[in-house]
Amino acid sequence: MVSPTTCITDKRIVAPQDTVIILDDDQSIHGAWDRLFLNSAPSVKVMHFTQARECKEYIQSFEKPCHLFLLADYELIHQDLSGLDVIERTELIKSVLVTSYYENSSIVKQSILAGTKILPKSLISSIDIQALSDKTNEEELLAIQSDIDFLLIEDNRELADVLVY
Repeated sequence: MVSPTTCITDKRIVAPQDTVIILDDDQSIHGAWDRLFLNSAPSVKVMHFTQARECKEYIQSFEKPCHLFLLADYELIHQDLSGLDVIERTELIKSVLVTSYYENSSIVKQSILAGTKILPKSLISSIDIQALSDKTNEEELLAIQSDIDFLLIEDNRELADVLVY
């Protein structure tokens, strides 16, 4: 069984050239993100979407998707795509699933497979947003933004399960 704490994030790093995309059907959440970015990274461009399809189209039309950072709500009421669907279909390098369902093992597993972290919605106001300076080069940026500290490939399923636990 996968522990939800293995994929929960408490900080995010943004570069000056990044565009932060917020996908949520709740306007109050957009306001919370605006306040957080205004205080932590005022020079970063923030785009707001309430519709998953519009968000996905915007991402797919973006010239340099490596400069996009998606914060997507899982549950989008009366829409045929979830925030996790948008993350999976756009294959963004930088994304976080923002959800109240952070303990749902199916969502946790999907998030891990999509390569994204989870942020419980109740923790939005306490996430640590770190803005990098204009002088940070691309190599340094990639090294800083990588969440991987250690990678082990194991073909023995029982050993792999023990190591994950």
